Amino acid sequence: MKTLYLDHQYIAREAGGQPAHWQQLGAMLAANSEWRLAVSECNLLEIASDGDKARAQRRASFIDSLKPAWMMERLDIQKCEVKAFLWENHFLVDPEPFDVFHEHLSQVIIPHAQPVIGETAASWVARINPTEIDGAKQRTVSSLRMLQAATKQQKQIDESVFRTWVEPKISVRDPGGLLMKKAERDTLAGFCWANRDQFYRECLAMGVEHFVCEARTLDPNRQPTESDAIDLQHTVLGLSYCDVLVTERYAYSTAAYAIKGLAPIPLASLHRSFGPEILKAQRPARS
Repeated sequence: MKTLYLDHQYIAREAGGQPAHWQQLGAMLAANSEWRLAVSECNLLEIASDGDKARAQRRASFIDSLKPAWMMERLDIQKCEVKAFLWENHFLVDPEPFDVFHEHLSQVIIPHAQPVIGETAASWVARINPTEIDGAKQRTVSSLRMLQAATKQQKQIDESVFRTWVEPKISVRDPGGLLMKKAERDTLAGFCWANRDQFYRECLAMGVEHFVCEARTLDPNRQPTESDAIDLQHTVLGLSYCDVLVTERYAYSTAAYAIKGLAPIPLASLHRSFGPEILKAQRPARS
């Protein structure tokens, strides 16, 4: 399976009151059965945030019609990555495998919420109140502003900022299933910091987020906004695990920065425009 991740604008954009890309997207996927549209709850949240509820339902139903590959959420993926990194490199045991893509929406909800069996994009959008995650978006914006201030003063992210970012993603249990004390988890965060170059390259979603945040904080005059929080989610998901990421404007430039920062690690093929030619992309295999 190959996966295509689209910025939300390609679902939302309209021309003359009609969807601008739906017919083309449906035809492209129908003609290339090995390709699937990758969709996450972040995509659905943007759909649900539309003030026109009827339009939101049409968009969600269109997503359902494409039979997408459902992606785990960014934080859930990162927790799995950090666990695998520590299991293999610190504890020296085989990490548990994890699957980023799933056939059913309910499967990607399990790690962080009570799933609804048979959940669809349309039913998810109908029942979710998008304002419930306003606090999370504001925390992301605050984090970006904090990073911007730190990089302006120090020219790099220091250990305390790194630990604050990584510690919530460290498992509370060790490989034997025993609860770890805070001091033990602090030691693990220090291990990640001491080996951060390797960490960024083995934990792809963490590595992409690091370099995307770095790119977003290079301009001291640019003030992060809520749209930056959503763009960050999309870029991390699409770039780290999909074959193709299509995005535009500032999100494109930060994604390109992350690709350069993580080279030669293979990431998604990055495109500014949407068309059949993007399905010719081939993501290189990891060595």
